[in-house]
Amino acid sequence: MKYLLVALGLCLGGTAGLQCLPSEQAVIQAATKKVALNRSSLKMIKGTSYQLRLNNNKKKIRWSSSNAKIASVSSKGTVKAVKNGSAKIYAKVSGKTYSCSVKVETPYMSKKSVTMYKGKSYKLSMKGNTQKVKWSSSNTKIAKVSATGTVTGVKAGKTTIKAAIGAKKYTSTITVKNPSFTLNASKITLSKGQSYIVKPKAAPTAKITWRSSNSAVASVNTKGVILAKKSGSATISAKANGITRTLKVNVNNGSFTLDASKATLGVGGKLKVSGKVSPYAKVSWKTSNAKVATVSGSGTYVTITAKAKGTAKITARANGITRTVSITVTNPYFNINKTSITLNYGSSAKIGISASPKPSYISWKTTSNQHAASIKSDGTIKAMYIGTASYTATVNGVKRTVKVTVKNPTSSTYNPGWYKVGVNIPAGEYLLTSINRNLPAYQIYNDGSYYRPTKTTQYPGNGFVTLRKGQYVQLMNCKITKAPSKIAIKSSGTYRVGKDIAAGTYTIKKLKPNSSAYADTASYYVYRNTYFDANPYKGKYNLMSETVTLTNGDVIMVQNAKISRS
Repeated sequence: MKYLLVALGLCLGGTAGLQCLPSEQAVIQAATKKVALNRSSLKMIKGTSYQLRLNNNKKKIRWSSSNAKIASVSSKGTVKAVKNGSAKIYAKVSGKTYSCSVKVETPYMSKKSVTMYKGKSYKLSMKGNTQKVKWSSSNTKIAKVSATGTVTGVKAGKTTIKAAIGAKKYTSTITVKNPSFTLNASKITLSKGQSYIVKPKAAPTAKITWRSSNSAVASVNTKGVILAKKSGSATISAKANGITRTLKVNVNNGSFTLDASKATLGVGGKLKVSGKVSPYAKVSWKTSNAKVATVSGSGTYVTITAKAKGTAKITARANGITRTVSITVTNPYFNINKTSITLNYGSSAKIGISASPKPSYISWKTTSNQHAASIKSDGTIKAMYIGTASYTATVNGVKRTVKVTVKNPTSSTYNPGWYKVGVNIPAGEYLLTSINRNLPAYQIYNDGSYYRPTKTTQYPGNGFVTLRKGQYVQLMNCKITKAPSKIAIKSSGTYRVGKDIAAGTYTIKKLKPNSSAYADTASYYVYRNTYFDANPYKGKYNLMSETVTLTNGDVIMVQNAKISRS
Protein backbone atom coordinates (compact mmCIF):
# COMPACT_ATOMS: atom_id res chain seq x y z
CA MET A 1 0.00 0.00 0.00
CA LYS A 2 2.93 2.29 0.65
CA TYR A 3 4.11 1.78 -2.92
CA LEU A 4 0.79 2.97 -4.22
CA LEU A 5 0.84 6.11 -2.08
CA VAL A 6 4.38 6.99 -3.12
CA ALA A 7 3.47 6.61 -6.74
CA LEU A 8 0.42 8.78 -6.39
CA GLY A 9 2.45 11.37 -4.65
CA LEU A 10 4.98 11.49 -7.45
CA CYS A 11 2.26 11.90 -10.07
CA LEU A 12 0.17 14.40 -8.21
CA GLY A 13 2.95 16.48 -6.70
CA GLY A 14 3.95 18.35 -9.90
CA THR A 15 2.40 21.09 -11.98
CA ALA A 16 -0.84 20.60 -13.80
CA GLY A 17 -0.68 18.12 -16.78
CA LEU A 18 2.43 16.43 -15.44
CA GLN A 19 2.40 12.73 -16.33
CA CYS A 20 3.93 9.84 -14.41
CA LEU A 21 7.16 8.35 -15.61
CA PRO A 22 6.96 4.89 -17.24
CA SER A 23 8.79 3.21 -14.39
CA GLU A 24 6.34 4.68 -11.98
CA GLN A 25 3.37 3.26 -14.00
CA ALA A 26 4.86 -0.28 -13.81
CA VAL A 27 5.06 -0.04 -10.07
CA ILE A 28 1.38 0.90 -9.94
CA GLN A 29 0.31 -1.98 -12.27
CA ALA A 30 2.32 -4.56 -10.32
CA ALA A 31 0.88 -3.38 -7.10
CA THR A 32 -2.76 -3.60 -8.38
CA LYS A 33 -2.73 -7.17 -9.99
CA LYS A 34 -5.63 -9.27 -8.65
CA VAL A 35 -5.13 -12.65 -6.94
CA ALA A 36 -7.49 -15.23 -8.55
CA LEU A 37 -7.74 -18.85 -9.72
CA ASN A 38 -6.93 -19.46 -13.38
CA ARG A 39 -10.40 -21.10 -13.82
CA SER A 40 -13.61 -20.28 -12.03
CA SER A 41 -15.38 -23.33 -13.49
CA LEU A 42 -14.35 -26.62 -15.11
CA LYS A 43 -16.04 -29.35 -17.13
CA MET A 44 -14.01 -32.52 -16.86
CA ILE A 45 -14.24 -36.07 -18.17
CA LYS A 46 -14.06 -38.85 -15.60
CA GLY A 47 -10.46 -40.03 -15.19
CA THR A 48 -8.82 -36.83 -16.46
CA SER A 49 -6.82 -34.21 -14.50
CA TYR A 50 -6.44 -30.44 -14.60
CA GLN A 51 -3.90 -28.12 -12.94
CA LEU A 52 -5.49 -25.19 -11.12
CA ARG A 53 -3.31 -22.16 -10.31
CA LEU A 54 -3.81 -19.18 -8.00
CA ASN A 55 -2.44 -16.29 -10.04
CA ASN A 56 -0.49 -13.42 -8.46
CA ASN A 57 0.07 -15.35 -5.28
CA LYS A 58 3.36 -16.37 -3.71
CA LYS A 59 2.01 -17.51 -0.42
CA LYS A 60 1.30 -21.06 0.66
CA ILE A 61 -2.07 -22.37 -0.59
CA ARG A 62 -4.28 -24.88 1.17
CA TRP A 63 -6.33 -26.84 -1.40
CA SER A 64 -9.57 -28.75 -0.64
CA SER A 65 -12.63 -30.28 -2.34
CA SER A 66 -16.27 -30.08 -1.34
CA ASN A 67 -16.68 -33.71 -2.49
CA ALA A 68 -13.50 -35.69 -3.09
CA LYS A 69 -15.61 -38.65 -4.33
CA ILE A 70 -16.51 -36.55 -7.38
CA ALA A 71 -13.41 -34.36 -7.82
CA SER A 72 -10.27 -34.58 -5.70
CA VAL A 73 -7.42 -32.04 -5.50
CA SER A 74 -3.79 -32.50 -4.58
CA SER A 75 -1.70 -30.24 -2.35
CA LYS A 76 -0.36 -28.64 -5.52
CA GLY A 77 -3.78 -27.90 -7.03
CA THR A 78 -4.07 -30.85 -9.44
CA VAL A 79 -7.76 -31.66 -9.84
CA LYS A 80 -8.74 -35.26 -10.73
CA ALA A 81 -12.24 -36.16 -12.04
CA VAL A 82 -13.36 -39.21 -10.03
CA LYS A 83 -17.02 -39.79 -10.96
CA ASN A 84 -20.04 -38.02 -12.41
CA GLY A 85 -21.36 -35.09 -10.42
CA SER A 86 -20.54 -31.55 -9.28
CA ALA A 87 -18.09 -30.34 -6.67
CA LYS A 88 -16.15 -27.21 -5.70
CA ILE A 89 -12.39 -26.90 -5.38
CA TYR A 90 -11.18 -24.37 -2.79
CA ALA A 91 -7.85 -22.53 -2.55
CA LYS A 92 -7.35 -20.80 0.83
CA VAL A 93 -4.63 -18.16 1.32
CA SER A 94 -4.19 -15.87 4.34
CA GLY A 95 -7.76 -16.34 5.46
CA LYS A 96 -9.19 -15.69 2.01
CA THR A 97 -10.84 -18.51 -0.02
CA TYR A 98 -11.05 -18.82 -3.80
CA SER A 99 -13.27 -21.44 -5.50
CA CYS A 100 -13.68 -23.26 -8.82
CA SER A 101 -16.90 -25.13 -9.75
CA VAL A 102 -16.15 -28.57 -11.25
CA LYS A 103 -18.62 -30.70 -13.22
CA VAL A 104 -17.50 -34.29 -13.95
CA GLU A 105 -19.02 -36.10 -16.94
CA THR A 106 -18.64 -39.57 -18.51
CA PRO A 107 -19.39 -39.15 -22.18
CA TYR A 108 -20.13 -42.21 -24.33
CA MET A 109 -20.99 -42.81 -27.95
CA SER A 110 -24.71 -43.29 -28.58
CA LYS A 111 -23.94 -46.34 -30.76
CA LYS A 112 -20.74 -48.40 -30.74
CA SER A 113 -21.47 -49.85 -34.17
CA VAL A 114 -23.88 -48.94 -36.93
CA THR A 115 -24.89 -50.83 -40.08
CA MET A 116 -26.34 -48.58 -42.73
CA TYR A 117 -26.95 -48.48 -46.44
CA LYS A 118 -25.29 -46.43 -49.14
CA GLY A 119 -26.95 -43.01 -49.43
CA LYS A 120 -28.66 -43.28 -46.03
CA SER A 121 -27.81 -41.23 -42.92
CA TYR A 122 -27.59 -41.96 -39.22
CA LYS A 123 -27.25 -39.47 -36.34
CA LEU A 124 -24.56 -40.26 -33.77
CA SER A 125 -24.29 -38.32 -30.52
CA MET A 126 -22.18 -38.18 -27.39
CA LYS A 127 -24.34 -39.04 -24.42
CA GLY A 128 -23.61 -37.70 -20.92
CA ASN A 129 -21.72 -34.75 -22.36
CA THR A 130 -22.15 -30.96 -22.42
CA GLN A 131 -18.78 -30.15 -23.95
CA LYS A 132 -17.86 -29.34 -27.50
CA VAL A 133 -17.39 -32.41 -29.74
CA LYS A 134 -15.21 -32.62 -32.83
CA TRP A 135 -16.33 -35.30 -35.32
CA SER A 136 -14.20 -37.02 -37.99
CA SER A 137 -14.18 -40.12 -40.25
CA SER A 138 -11.18 -42.38 -40.78
CA ASN A 139 -12.30 -42.97 -44.38
CA THR A 140 -14.61 -40.42 -45.95
CA LYS A 141 -14.83 -42.56 -49.10
CA ILE A 142 -16.86 -45.07 -47.06
CA ALA A 143 -18.78 -42.74 -44.75
CA LYS A 144 -18.61 -39.06 -43.93
CA VAL A 145 -19.74 -37.27 -40.79
CA SER A 146 -21.04 -33.74 -40.22
CA ALA A 147 -20.01 -31.35 -37.46
CA THR A 148 -23.13 -32.41 -35.55
CA GLY A 149 -22.50 -36.19 -35.83
CA THR A 150 -24.72 -37.09 -38.79
CA VAL A 151 -23.10 -40.03 -40.65
CA THR A 152 -23.85 -40.59 -44.35
CA GLY A 153 -23.00 -43.84 -46.17
CA VAL A 154 -20.93 -43.18 -49.30
CA LYS A 155 -20.08 -46.70 -50.52
CA ALA A 156 -19.98 -50.28 -49.24
CA GLY A 157 -17.24 -50.94 -46.70
CA LYS A 158 -16.17 -50.32 -43.10
CA THR A 159 -14.83 -47.21 -41.41
CA THR A 160 -14.54 -45.59 -37.99
CA ILE A 161 -16.23 -42.39 -36.88
CA LYS A 162 -14.34 -40.51 -34.15
CA ALA A 163 -15.65 -38.02 -31.62
CA ALA A 164 -13.03 -35.92 -29.79
CA ILE A 165 -13.75 -34.09 -26.53
CA GLY A 166 -10.56 -32.33 -25.67
CA ALA A 167 -7.85 -34.98 -25.68
CA LYS A 168 -10.35 -37.81 -25.23
CA LYS A 169 -11.49 -39.77 -28.31
CA TYR A 170 -14.53 -42.03 -28.76
CA THR A 171 -15.26 -44.28 -31.75
CA SER A 172 -18.12 -46.01 -33.55
CA THR A 173 -17.64 -48.67 -36.23
CA ILE A 174 -19.68 -47.97 -39.34
CA THR A 175 -20.56 -50.71 -41.85
CA VAL A 176 -22.00 -49.49 -45.12
CA LYS A 177 -23.93 -51.94 -47.30
CA ASN A 178 -25.30 -51.70 -50.80
CA PRO A 179 -29.11 -51.65 -50.95
CA SER A 180 -30.83 -54.89 -51.99
CA PHE A 181 -34.20 -55.95 -53.37
CA THR A 182 -35.49 -59.48 -54.10
CA LEU A 183 -38.74 -61.33 -54.82
CA ASN A 184 -39.65 -64.75 -53.41
CA ALA A 185 -40.27 -66.21 -56.90
CA SER A 186 -39.19 -65.65 -60.48
CA LYS A 187 -41.83 -67.79 -62.22
CA ILE A 188 -45.32 -69.00 -61.25
CA THR A 189 -48.26 -70.75 -62.90
CA LEU A 190 -51.84 -69.79 -61.99
CA SER A 191 -55.26 -70.91 -63.07
CA LYS A 192 -57.77 -68.35 -64.23
CA GLY A 193 -59.29 -66.60 -61.22
CA GLN A 194 -56.46 -67.50 -58.84
CA SER A 195 -54.45 -64.87 -56.99
CA TYR A 196 -50.88 -64.88 -55.72
CA ILE A 197 -49.21 -62.61 -53.16
CA VAL A 198 -45.61 -61.77 -54.03
CA LYS A 199 -43.31 -61.51 -51.01
CA PRO A 200 -40.60 -58.89 -51.65
CA LYS A 201 -37.57 -58.12 -49.48
CA ALA A 202 -36.07 -54.62 -49.64
CA ALA A 203 -33.09 -53.52 -47.57
CA PRO A 204 -33.40 -50.81 -46.52
CA THR A 205 -37.19 -50.75 -46.51
CA ALA A 206 -38.37 -48.73 -49.47
CA LYS A 207 -41.48 -48.01 -51.47
CA ILE A 208 -42.08 -50.61 -54.20
CA THR A 209 -43.60 -49.83 -57.57
CA TRP A 210 -45.40 -52.67 -59.39
CA ARG A 211 -46.24 -53.08 -63.06
CA SER A 212 -47.68 -55.81 -65.33
CA SER A 213 -46.64 -56.24 -68.96
CA ASN A 214 -50.14 -57.54 -69.77
CA SER A 215 -52.88 -56.62 -67.29
CA ALA A 216 -55.47 -58.45 -69.41
CA VAL A 217 -53.71 -61.73 -68.53
CA ALA A 218 -52.42 -60.96 -65.02
CA SER A 219 -52.79 -57.75 -63.05
CA VAL A 220 -50.89 -56.62 -59.96
CA ASN A 221 -51.89 -54.09 -57.30
CA THR A 222 -49.77 -51.80 -55.12
CA LYS A 223 -49.43 -54.54 -52.49
CA GLY A 224 -47.99 -57.11 -54.90
CA VAL A 225 -51.16 -59.19 -55.27
CA ILE A 226 -51.31 -60.83 -58.71
CA LEU A 227 -54.71 -61.80 -60.17
CA ALA A 228 -54.89 -64.31 -63.06
CA LYS A 229 -57.51 -63.09 -65.55
CA LYS A 230 -57.21 -65.22 -68.67
CA SER A 231 -55.00 -67.80 -70.35
CA GLY A 232 -51.64 -66.43 -71.45
CA SER A 233 -48.45 -65.02 -69.96
CA ALA A 234 -47.34 -61.73 -68.43
CA THR A 235 -44.30 -60.32 -66.68
CA ILE A 236 -44.67 -58.57 -63.34
CA SER A 237 -42.00 -55.92 -62.62
CA ALA A 238 -41.19 -54.55 -59.17
CA LYS A 239 -38.75 -51.72 -58.43
CA ALA A 240 -37.25 -50.58 -55.12
CA ASN A 241 -33.91 -49.09 -54.01
CA GLY A 242 -33.13 -48.46 -57.66
CA ILE A 243 -33.29 -52.24 -58.37
CA THR A 244 -35.83 -53.89 -60.70
CA ARG A 245 -36.93 -57.53 -60.32
CA THR A 246 -39.28 -59.50 -62.56
CA LEU A 247 -41.65 -62.45 -62.12
CA LYS A 248 -43.07 -64.37 -65.08
CA VAL A 249 -46.71 -65.45 -64.77
CA ASN A 250 -48.30 -68.21 -66.87
CA VAL A 251 -52.10 -68.41 -66.67
CA ASN A 252 -54.10 -71.49 -67.66
CA ASN A 253 -57.81 -72.31 -67.61
CA GLY A 254 -59.30 -73.82 -64.42
CA SER A 255 -59.69 -77.57 -63.72
CA PHE A 256 -62.03 -79.82 -61.72
CA THR A 257 -61.60 -83.55 -60.98
CA LEU A 258 -63.15 -86.17 -58.65
CA ASP A 259 -61.41 -89.16 -57.08
CA ALA A 260 -64.25 -91.53 -58.11
CA SER A 261 -66.36 -92.04 -61.22
CA LYS A 262 -68.44 -95.10 -60.25
CA ALA A 263 -69.14 -97.34 -57.27
CA THR A 264 -71.31 -100.23 -56.10
CA LEU A 265 -72.79 -99.95 -52.62
CA GLY A 266 -75.02 -102.10 -50.48
CA VAL A 267 -78.10 -100.45 -48.98
CA GLY A 268 -76.89 -98.27 -46.11
CA GLY A 269 -73.37 -98.12 -47.52
CA LYS A 270 -71.49 -94.84 -47.77
CA LEU A 271 -68.87 -93.52 -50.18
CA LYS A 272 -66.69 -90.49 -49.48
CA VAL A 273 -65.82 -88.48 -52.57
CA SER A 274 -63.31 -85.63 -52.77
CA GLY A 275 -62.60 -83.23 -55.59
CA LYS A 276 -59.80 -80.94 -56.73
CA VAL A 277 -60.71 -77.49 -58.02
CA SER A 278 -58.18 -75.11 -59.54
CA PRO A 279 -58.60 -72.30 -58.91
CA TYR A 280 -60.74 -72.98 -55.87
CA ALA A 281 -64.39 -72.32 -56.64
CA LYS A 282 -67.81 -73.22 -55.29
CA VAL A 283 -68.83 -76.81 -56.11
CA SER A 284 -72.50 -77.71 -56.61
CA TRP A 285 -73.68 -81.31 -56.08
CA LYS A 286 -76.95 -83.07 -56.95
CA THR A 287 -78.35 -86.59 -57.33
CA SER A 288 -80.48 -87.92 -60.17
CA ASN A 289 -82.48 -90.16 -57.78
CA ALA A 290 -82.60 -89.28 -54.09
CA LYS A 291 -84.58 -92.49 -53.37
CA VAL A 292 -81.58 -94.57 -54.46
CA ALA A 293 -78.62 -92.40 -53.38
CA THR A 294 -78.19 -89.05 -51.63
CA VAL A 295 -75.24 -86.70 -51.39
CA SER A 296 -74.35 -84.66 -48.28
CA GLY A 297 -71.59 -82.24 -47.43
CA SER A 298 -70.24 -79.19 -49.24
CA GLY A 299 -67.21 -77.94 -51.08
CA THR A 300 -64.85 -80.59 -52.42
CA TYR A 301 -65.66 -83.24 -49.76
CA VAL A 302 -69.04 -85.04 -49.75
CA THR A 303 -70.56 -88.38 -48.70
CA ILE A 304 -72.81 -90.46 -50.94
CA THR A 305 -75.29 -92.69 -49.05
CA ALA A 306 -77.03 -95.72 -50.61
CA LYS A 307 -80.76 -95.65 -49.76
CA ALA A 308 -82.43 -98.37 -51.88
CA LYS A 309 -81.62 -100.88 -54.58
CA GLY A 310 -81.22 -99.23 -57.99
CA THR A 311 -78.98 -96.77 -59.85
CA ALA A 312 -78.35 -93.05 -59.55
CA LYS A 313 -75.97 -90.47 -60.94
CA ILE A 314 -74.28 -87.91 -58.68
CA THR A 315 -73.34 -84.72 -60.55
CA ALA A 316 -70.81 -82.09 -59.45
CA ARG A 317 -70.05 -78.81 -61.20
CA ALA A 318 -67.27 -76.20 -60.70
CA ASN A 319 -65.33 -73.78 -62.94
CA GLY A 320 -67.84 -74.53 -65.70
CA ILE A 321 -66.80 -78.23 -65.66
CA THR A 322 -69.21 -81.10 -64.87
CA ARG A 323 -68.14 -84.43 -63.31
CA THR A 324 -70.31 -87.46 -62.46
CA VAL A 325 -70.23 -90.52 -60.20
CA SER A 326 -72.38 -93.49 -61.27
CA ILE A 327 -73.82 -95.34 -58.27
CA THR A 328 -75.26 -98.87 -58.28
CA VAL A 329 -77.03 -99.86 -55.07
CA THR A 330 -77.47 -103.54 -54.17
CA ASN A 331 -78.62 -105.37 -51.08
CA PRO A 332 -76.02 -105.29 -48.23
CA TYR A 333 -73.16 -107.74 -48.76
CA PHE A 334 -69.93 -109.07 -47.26
CA ASN A 335 -67.38 -111.21 -49.14
CA ILE A 336 -63.80 -112.44 -48.74
CA ASN A 337 -61.63 -113.66 -51.60
CA LYS A 338 -60.23 -116.72 -49.74
CA THR A 339 -61.84 -119.24 -47.43
CA SER A 340 -58.63 -121.10 -46.55
CA ILE A 341 -54.96 -120.19 -46.45
CA THR A 342 -51.73 -122.00 -45.49
CA LEU A 343 -48.78 -120.01 -44.14
CA ASN A 344 -45.32 -120.74 -42.87
CA TYR A 345 -44.70 -119.83 -39.25
CA GLY A 346 -43.86 -116.11 -38.86
CA SER A 347 -45.13 -115.09 -42.31
CA SER A 348 -48.04 -112.79 -43.20
CA ALA A 349 -50.70 -112.58 -45.90
CA LYS A 350 -53.80 -110.53 -46.61
CA ILE A 351 -57.23 -111.68 -47.71
CA GLY A 352 -59.42 -109.38 -49.78
CA ILE A 353 -62.53 -107.97 -48.08
CA SER A 354 -65.49 -106.33 -49.80
CA ALA A 355 -68.51 -105.10 -47.85
CA SER A 356 -71.26 -102.55 -48.18
CA PRO A 357 -72.02 -100.86 -45.99
CA LYS A 358 -68.46 -101.34 -44.72
CA PRO A 359 -67.97 -101.02 -40.96
CA SER A 360 -65.07 -99.06 -39.52
CA TYR A 361 -63.83 -102.22 -37.77
CA ILE A 362 -64.24 -105.94 -38.50
CA SER A 363 -63.79 -108.37 -35.61
CA TRP A 364 -62.55 -111.92 -36.36
CA LYS A 365 -63.31 -114.64 -33.79
CA THR A 366 -62.43 -118.32 -33.46
CA THR A 367 -64.23 -121.16 -31.69
CA SER A 368 -61.17 -123.42 -32.01
CA ASN A 369 -59.23 -124.48 -28.93
CA GLN A 370 -56.07 -123.43 -30.73
CA HIS A 371 -55.00 -120.06 -32.08
CA ALA A 372 -52.96 -120.39 -35.25
CA ALA A 373 -52.86 -116.73 -36.26
CA SER A 374 -53.93 -113.18 -35.61
CA ILE A 375 -56.23 -111.37 -38.07
CA LYS A 376 -56.54 -107.60 -38.28
CA SER A 377 -59.68 -105.72 -39.28
CA ASP A 378 -58.32 -105.18 -42.81
CA GLY A 379 -57.75 -108.93 -43.37
CA THR A 380 -54.01 -109.06 -42.61
CA ILE A 381 -53.14 -112.51 -41.21
CA LYS A 382 -49.98 -113.16 -39.16
CA ALA A 383 -48.96 -116.81 -38.64
CA MET A 384 -48.33 -117.06 -34.88
CA TYR A 385 -48.55 -120.76 -33.87
CA ILE A 386 -48.19 -124.11 -35.56
CA GLY A 387 -51.64 -125.58 -36.05
CA THR A 388 -55.01 -124.97 -37.71
CA ALA A 389 -57.84 -122.68 -36.68
CA SER A 390 -60.89 -121.13 -38.32
CA TYR A 391 -61.78 -117.44 -37.94
CA THR A 392 -65.24 -115.96 -38.55
CA ALA A 393 -66.48 -112.39 -39.01
CA THR A 394 -70.07 -111.20 -39.33
CA VAL A 395 -70.78 -108.07 -41.39
CA ASN A 396 -74.18 -106.87 -42.64
CA GLY A 397 -75.72 -110.05 -41.22
CA VAL A 398 -73.46 -112.19 -43.42
CA LYS A 399 -70.92 -114.63 -41.90
CA ARG A 400 -67.64 -115.41 -43.62
CA THR A 401 -65.03 -117.91 -42.39
CA VAL A 402 -61.39 -118.38 -43.29
CA LYS A 403 -59.43 -121.49 -42.28
CA VAL A 404 -55.79 -120.74 -41.39
CA THR A 405 -53.14 -123.48 -41.31
CA VAL A 406 -49.69 -122.61 -40.00
CA LYS A 407 -46.82 -124.99 -40.69
CA ASN A 408 -43.13 -125.11 -39.91
CA PRO A 409 -40.96 -123.82 -42.76
CA THR A 410 -38.44 -126.65 -42.13
CA SER A 411 -38.84 -130.23 -40.96
CA SER A 412 -36.16 -129.98 -38.25
CA THR A 413 -37.39 -126.92 -36.34
CA TYR A 414 -40.70 -126.76 -34.48
CA ASN A 415 -42.04 -123.27 -33.71
CA PRO A 416 -44.61 -122.17 -31.08
CA GLY A 417 -47.83 -124.08 -31.52
CA TRP A 418 -49.80 -127.24 -30.73
CA TYR A 419 -48.52 -130.72 -31.56
CA LYS A 420 -49.56 -134.34 -31.13
CA VAL A 421 -46.47 -136.41 -30.45
CA GLY A 422 -46.11 -139.17 -33.02
CA VAL A 423 -48.36 -137.34 -35.54
CA ASN A 424 -46.89 -133.93 -36.36
CA ILE A 425 -43.81 -134.11 -34.15
CA PRO A 426 -41.73 -137.24 -33.47
CA ALA A 427 -41.21 -138.54 -29.95
CA GLY A 428 -37.78 -137.91 -28.48
CA GLU A 429 -35.55 -135.49 -26.63
CA TYR A 430 -35.63 -131.83 -27.72
CA LEU A 431 -33.73 -128.62 -27.00
CA LEU A 432 -35.90 -125.53 -26.37
CA THR A 433 -34.56 -122.03 -27.12
CA SER A 434 -36.36 -118.76 -26.45
CA ILE A 435 -37.91 -116.37 -28.97
CA ASN A 436 -37.84 -112.58 -28.39
CA ARG A 437 -35.90 -113.01 -25.11
CA ASN A 438 -38.90 -114.54 -23.36
CA LEU A 439 -38.66 -117.59 -21.11
CA PRO A 440 -39.15 -120.74 -23.20
CA ALA A 441 -41.91 -122.99 -21.87
CA TYR A 442 -44.05 -125.99 -22.72
CA GLN A 443 -47.28 -127.55 -21.49
CA ILE A 444 -48.14 -131.27 -21.66
CA TYR A 445 -51.79 -132.41 -22.07
CA ASN A 446 -53.32 -135.86 -21.86
CA ASP A 447 -55.72 -135.27 -24.74
CA GLY A 448 -56.34 -132.95 -27.67
CA SER A 449 -58.71 -130.68 -25.78
CA TYR A 450 -55.72 -128.65 -24.56
CA TYR A 451 -57.54 -128.24 -21.27
CA ARG A 452 -55.85 -128.51 -17.86
CA PRO A 453 -52.22 -129.30 -18.68
CA THR A 454 -50.56 -132.01 -16.63
CA LYS A 455 -47.20 -130.22 -16.66
CA THR A 456 -46.03 -126.62 -17.25
CA THR A 457 -42.34 -125.75 -17.17
CA GLN A 458 -40.31 -122.59 -17.92
CA TYR A 459 -36.58 -122.47 -18.56
CA PRO A 460 -34.02 -119.70 -18.10
CA GLY A 461 -31.98 -119.46 -21.32
CA ASN A 462 -32.69 -122.91 -22.74
CA GLY A 463 -34.31 -126.16 -21.73
CA PHE A 464 -34.85 -129.80 -22.54
CA VAL A 465 -38.04 -131.76 -22.95
CA THR A 466 -38.66 -135.43 -23.64
CA LEU A 467 -41.81 -135.96 -25.70
CA ARG A 468 -43.57 -139.32 -25.60
CA LYS A 469 -45.86 -140.75 -28.25
CA GLY A 470 -49.52 -139.98 -27.66
CA GLN A 471 -48.88 -136.81 -25.67
CA TYR A 472 -50.21 -133.41 -26.69
CA VAL A 473 -47.82 -130.49 -26.26
CA GLN A 474 -48.09 -126.71 -26.52
CA LEU A 475 -44.86 -124.79 -27.15
CA MET A 476 -44.73 -121.16 -25.94
CA ASN A 477 -42.13 -118.44 -26.58
CA CYS A 478 -39.76 -121.00 -27.99
CA LYS A 479 -38.77 -123.14 -30.88
CA ILE A 480 -37.47 -126.68 -30.41
CA THR A 481 -35.02 -128.87 -32.29
CA LYS A 482 -33.69 -132.35 -31.72
CA ALA A 483 -31.41 -132.25 -28.69
CA PRO A 484 -27.72 -132.23 -29.72
CA SER A 485 -25.14 -134.46 -28.09
CA LYS A 486 -23.67 -131.43 -26.31
CA ILE A 487 -24.40 -127.71 -25.88
CA ALA A 488 -22.21 -124.80 -24.74
CA ILE A 489 -22.34 -123.73 -21.10
CA LYS A 490 -23.69 -120.20 -20.46
CA SER A 491 -24.64 -118.15 -17.39
CA SER A 492 -28.30 -119.18 -17.51
CA GLY A 493 -29.50 -122.48 -18.88
CA THR A 494 -30.29 -126.14 -18.40
CA TYR A 495 -27.54 -128.74 -18.78
CA ARG A 496 -27.33 -132.55 -18.85
CA VAL A 497 -24.72 -134.14 -16.60
CA GLY A 498 -22.71 -136.67 -18.57
CA LYS A 499 -23.49 -134.89 -21.89
CA ASP A 500 -23.14 -131.12 -21.56
CA ILE A 501 -21.04 -131.17 -18.40
CA ALA A 502 -19.12 -133.95 -16.68
CA ALA A 503 -20.10 -135.44 -13.34
CA GLY A 504 -18.28 -133.92 -10.37
CA THR A 505 -18.30 -131.06 -7.88
CA TYR A 506 -19.13 -127.54 -9.12
CA THR A 507 -19.23 -124.03 -7.68
CA ILE A 508 -22.22 -121.86 -8.56
CA LYS A 509 -21.76 -118.07 -8.09
CA LYS A 510 -24.21 -115.22 -8.57
CA LEU A 511 -23.38 -113.17 -11.67
CA LYS A 512 -24.22 -109.83 -10.04
CA PRO A 513 -23.44 -110.19 -6.31
CA ASN A 514 -23.99 -106.47 -5.61
CA SER A 515 -27.44 -106.33 -7.18
CA SER A 516 -30.60 -106.79 -5.13
CA ALA A 517 -32.88 -106.58 -8.17
CA TYR A 518 -35.38 -109.41 -8.53
CA ALA A 519 -34.35 -109.91 -12.17
CA ASP A 520 -30.77 -110.63 -11.03
CA THR A 521 -31.71 -113.27 -8.43
CA ALA A 522 -29.50 -116.37 -8.80
CA SER A 523 -30.69 -119.97 -8.35
CA TYR A 524 -30.09 -123.59 -9.33
CA TYR A 525 -32.13 -126.81 -9.26
CA VAL A 526 -31.06 -130.41 -9.92
CA TYR A 527 -33.40 -133.09 -11.34
CA ARG A 528 -32.58 -136.79 -11.46
CA ASN A 529 -33.29 -138.80 -14.62
CA THR A 530 -36.74 -137.25 -14.98
CA TYR A 531 -36.42 -134.17 -17.19
CA PHE A 532 -38.64 -132.15 -14.86
CA ASP A 533 -41.42 -134.70 -14.60
CA ALA A 534 -40.83 -134.60 -10.83
CA ASN A 535 -39.64 -132.05 -8.27
CA PRO A 536 -35.89 -131.28 -8.03
CA TYR A 537 -34.01 -133.27 -5.43
CA LYS A 538 -31.65 -130.39 -4.59
CA GLY A 539 -31.33 -126.68 -5.29
CA LYS A 540 -31.04 -123.15 -3.88
CA TYR A 541 -32.93 -119.92 -4.57
CA ASN A 542 -31.37 -116.47 -4.04
CA LEU A 543 -27.84 -117.76 -3.70
CA MET A 544 -24.49 -115.97 -3.61
CA SER A 545 -22.13 -118.94 -3.89
CA GLU A 546 -22.93 -122.64 -3.55
CA THR A 547 -21.14 -125.97 -4.08
CA VAL A 548 -23.00 -128.89 -5.65
CA THR A 549 -22.04 -132.46 -6.60
CA LEU A 550 -23.56 -133.79 -9.83
CA THR A 551 -23.81 -137.37 -11.12
CA ASN A 552 -24.40 -138.71 -14.60
CA GLY A 553 -28.06 -138.55 -15.57
CA ASP A 554 -28.73 -135.41 -13.53
CA VAL A 555 -30.13 -132.29 -15.16
CA ILE A 556 -29.20 -128.92 -13.60
CA MET A 557 -31.06 -125.66 -14.23
CA VAL A 558 -28.99 -122.50 -13.53
CA GLN A 559 -30.29 -118.92 -13.58
CA ASN A 560 -28.24 -115.68 -13.32
CA ALA A 561 -25.26 -117.65 -12.06
CA LYS A 562 -21.94 -118.98 -13.33
CA ILE A 563 -21.20 -122.71 -12.93
CA SER A 564 -17.58 -123.82 -12.83
CA ARG A 565 -15.65 -126.91 -11.76
CA SER A 566 -14.54 -126.71 -8.12
